[in-house]
Amino acid sequence: MISLTTRFCLALCVLCQLCTTPSALKPLQADEFPEAFNTDPPDSHPPTPDEMASLIQVPEGFTVSLFAAEPDVRQPISMEFDDRGRLWVAENYSYSGGPYETKLRDRIVILEDTDGDGRHDSRKVFWDRGFMLTSLTWGFGGIWILNDGTLSFIPDRNGDDVPDSEPVALLDGWSKDCGHNFVSGLMWGPDGWLYGRHGIVDTSYPGVPGTPREDRVFMNCGIWRFHPTRHVVEVVCNGTTNPWGLDYNSDNQFFMTNNVQGHLWHVIPGAHYQRMYGRDFNPHSYELMEMTADHYHWDTTLKWTDSRDGKANDLGGGHSHVGGLIYHGENFPESYRGKIFMCNTHGRRINVNRLEPQGSGYSGRREPDFMLVKSPWFRGVDLKMGPEGAVYVADWSDNGECHDHDGIHRTSGRIYRIAWGSPAKPDFAALRKPSNSPKPGWFARREIRWAQEQANQAAPVRLDGTQLTVRDLGRLEATNQLTPVLVQNALGNSHPVTVAAAVQLAAATPEYQAALKPALIQLAAKPQPANVLLSLVSVLQKFNTQDRTQLALSLLSCPQNVATIAAENQLTLMTWYGIEPIILQSNLLPLLHSCPKLQQFAVRRIAHAITQQPEQASSTLLFIAEKSRSEDAAERRAASALLTAFRTGLAGMAKVTAPQDWQTAERTLRATMDPEITLSVDALAVLFGDGTALSELRRLAGDGSADPSARQQAIRALAQARDAESLPMLINLLGDKAAYDAAIVALAAFDKPEIARELLNRLPGFRDGNQGLAIDTLASRKPWAEELIKAIDAGRIRARDLTASQVRQLLAFDDPEIRRVLEQRWGVIQETPEARLATIHRLQQLLTPTTLAEGNLEKGAELFRQSCASCHKLYGEGKSIGPDLTGANRSNLEYLLINIVDPGAVVPRQFTTSVVALKDGRVINGVVIVATEQTLTLQTDKDQITLNRDEIEEQRDTGKSLMPDGMLDKLSDQEIRDLFAFMMFRR
Repeated sequence: MISLTTRFCLALCVLCQLCTTPSALKPLQADEFPEAFNTDPPDSHPPTPDEMASLIQVPEGFTVSLFAAEPDVRQPISMEFDDRGRLWVAENYSYSGGPYETKLRDRIVILEDTDGDGRHDSRKVFWDRGFMLTSLTWGFGGIWILNDGTLSFIPDRNGDDVPDSEPVALLDGWSKDCGHNFVSGLMWGPDGWLYGRHGIVDTSYPGVPGTPREDRVFMNCGIWRFHPTRHVVEVVCNGTTNPWGLDYNSDNQFFMTNNVQGHLWHVIPGAHYQRMYGRDFNPHSYELMEMTADHYHWDTTLKWTDSRDGKANDLGGGHSHVGGLIYHGENFPESYRGKIFMCNTHGRRINVNRLEPQGSGYSGRREPDFMLVKSPWFRGVDLKMGPEGAVYVADWSDNGECHDHDGIHRTSGRIYRIAWGSPAKPDFAALRKPSNSPKPGWFARREIRWAQEQANQAAPVRLDGTQLTVRDLGRLEATNQLTPVLVQNALGNSHPVTVAAAVQLAAATPEYQAALKPALIQLAAKPQPANVLLSLVSVLQKFNTQDRTQLALSLLSCPQNVATIAAENQLTLMTWYGIEPIILQSNLLPLLHSCPKLQQFAVRRIAHAITQQPEQASSTLLFIAEKSRSEDAAERRAASALLTAFRTGLAGMAKVTAPQDWQTAERTLRATMDPEITLSVDALAVLFGDGTALSELRRLAGDGSADPSARQQAIRALAQARDAESLPMLINLLGDKAAYDAAIVALAAFDKPEIARELLNRLPGFRDGNQGLAIDTLASRKPWAEELIKAIDAGRIRARDLTASQVRQLLAFDDPEIRRVLEQRWGVIQETPEARLATIHRLQQLLTPTTLAEGNLEKGAELFRQSCASCHKLYGEGKSIGPDLTGANRSNLEYLLINIVDPGAVVPRQFTTSVVALKDGRVINGVVIVATEQTLTLQTDKDQITLNRDEIEEQRDTGKSLMPDGMLDKLSDQEIRDLFAFMMFRR
């Protein structure tokens, strides 16, 4: 067996090998770098750099230095100090507030203050080939960057400030469709992981290049982390809007700053935080967690946009917060240490919060603002502490709103240094040497990474784990010296903060879970402080169903722990996120008696699954009925609340089959003579009998504050009922990101011309696969398809966005104009045997062993996801509608070509498609998988659709494969090479 030490060294060697090539790349010459241009009004200019510095107000005793300004630095979106104390700055010119400016590139410059006077006196361009460059940080002999949808590494092992190679992509899949709110914020954690942030606009699927979609994590707003030697990416938490600041305190607890709906959030692994819009990835989260601060920086009785233009000066300046720094140095007075600093965009200032422990977490309390700038041009975007303990502020220097609606001023940018007095430049050589003396904060933080880079195997001071500090655990994890024995001993530490950290480590990997599950179960069975409980419920999400159930049963069987959980909403919600997936498979309901919210959530979840697990719903109704018989008034009130929760879980369903024991439960519930219980029973009786009124379904579907899963159920029910009165509301929901996917699908049921116009007008703004849903809906009726084709012919919609399945759907209308536009804009659809044979012959000449060897497997994987994965699985990724290709004869080029170019040549009966015309005007293509006297179930390329036979006007078996013709027609030769290389060669 390979030891942890050996594995660490091997991983580090792999990283070194990736980052070293024989040839070094020099930055392009200055005259080759595109000249930045401004798009704001030509008479719009910021104060001069020195004038701007003079407009900055800081508390008495502090000094402000202009560290750097244009032309030496412009558009400074991110900055970080290297191990020699030099400041590396990412200059982002490609940002435009919308689509990125492809005429420009981004670059990295190195600024150095050699004499320590607070102003740079040396500048170098390290790399100037960036695009969408949002962040950088130094480590492992090179610079880590977020650039062009990747996390990449640029090595400079000899430290000559010249890249040793092109950037090495370690992660790809970050969304490139965000005008703002993109991936950002690299920083090293106290545990050896690289952390980052992500905004809400679009969803990313990061993974090591070549990783199938099925094996990737996914996220939009929240925090993520990547291990630099194991090459593992994890989502830490989900939610907020655009977290643009992240740091950790002396207990290794992370905090993020955010825009719009709250400025400060404690980063809890597995948390689901409130969002600016849209819904959480888990439709059964039910309630999302609030921010950590006890105050806002604007008047929340008004719209957040009303806090601009100085209207929120007395409250803190406004809603937009950028940058986050928890001060951990020695230069500032001690009263500032451990407090978090953040730039306030509209307030033109730096806000400060102190972080006070409270319950299981913290509360952010408002402190006096630290810095105020008397100019609308100040746009602080990053905060970093320097080696000497001063704070450096990057100023984007623009006069627009936070998304720069007046245009971009790219030719300016400033970096200020704020210091207490005149700090001396630290002695790097002395402070980097191993020592038993405490190091200054900047050096103490980096010491962990330095040890990690050296794979330091020195034995820790205390091996038994019982006296380890949180910092010790972080260092041991970073340097691969952690063992299950050390973690188990740390679970018995006398400090709750250390125990909480040990709990997280005990669940970090399957190996640690297997070794330490008994210790965690034993710990959970005893009364624990709130912060340890927070860690225990947090790690529930990392265990499989069986182990999670055992740990949850142990935790919830301790009455003191349940009481502590019930007393705090944060603990209650984190517990729910952990137990929700096992509620339908476990008997936790009686254990939640002392925590009413958890018990109500559980009942709601069970009711939602009534059609899949009716026996669970039946036993739950009997449980509630038995509770209602109690002579204790509190118990009867609890029964009433649970009955309401059961109804909430059924919200949006038009009609439900009554569970087996409903009549028994109904009699018992009605016998209570309680008016509230009787009202709920009446409502359930309607649902189990005649169904919910359409007016109630309309109200629920349009209620933006209602549960997202209930709204989706209501939308589907309205579409199924063809409720004409709901049409205006459904169209209006196309602007509601929490419901627009369901609305897009539902609109296919209504034959109205305005639907096509609305979908086409809104199509560019749809995200997360909803453009494809909209095209599906447009292609379902001929009049709408004609409007879609007109838009494609006019260039308003890209033909390339159509899938081959959608092209087949459009061709089913047998319209000459539709065919003409598709052949002209999308590609020639090869339908004759002669044409297909010619295509196969041409591709055989194209796809030689030599050309296939040059194929880009990463791009091929993405093409497979776009073109094939909706029906086929390959390497575990995709759907099982068509045959799994993993074990197919993929190394045989002729086999692949025949099956892809001419999919109808040999078609198994179970994969032949039918065209079904409905009486309401829709046309559906799919394979008939179930046919009864009353219904027909079709498998389309996306899902299964069950139709009543009385809805069908005509059904025709095409004899063609479910796989559409023309799969390759819209691809370039290079794309075809990449796709086939991926399918044929990746194992």
